[in-house]
Amino acid sequence: MAPTTKAYAAVLGDNLRAARARADISQETLAARMRALGYKEWLYQTVGKSERGGRRVTAEEIRGLAWSLDTSIAALMKPAPEDKFLAFPSGSAIAAVSDRRSVRGVNDGAVRWSGDQPVFPGLPVTHADAMAWLEGLGADDRAQFEAVRSALRAQEAGDDDD
Repeated sequence: MAPTTKAYAAVLGDNLRAARARADISQETLAARMRALGYKEWLYQTVGKSERGGRRVTAEEIRGLAWSLDTSIAALMKPAPEDKFLAFPSGSAIAAVSDRRSVRGVNDGAVRWSGDQPVFPGLPVTHADAMAWLEGLGADDRAQFEAVRSALRAQEAGDDDD
């Protein structure tokens, strides 16, 4: 089975739900804590929508959620180990490991820029991540990947002759 691409709102929602479960509080209690911090429009429905990834959470709200849940902003933002690829709203995706590195303060170059256009130079993953990704490919996708890899190797070999 090929790895799936996940929206980042789902990462935040999953982490929010898990942190709330660890804190052993209800959606209503979390909403009340947020309101006590000044986030007046937070109701239990707001918590539910945020946990399902159906509501965009602002950076300021993430800060409030971290304090309300006795956790860190990084814990709310970090993709889970089983997350393989994360999508931007544009549909472009990068390896989740790049997001995990970013949460730790490391920009690994998964997105570069040409003026105002993003460039995705590849998947900066470890060998183990790459092997897990390859093993997850279906037969057709794996054959296509191997064909592209062979063509690139042939092109590199030809470049050495110049």
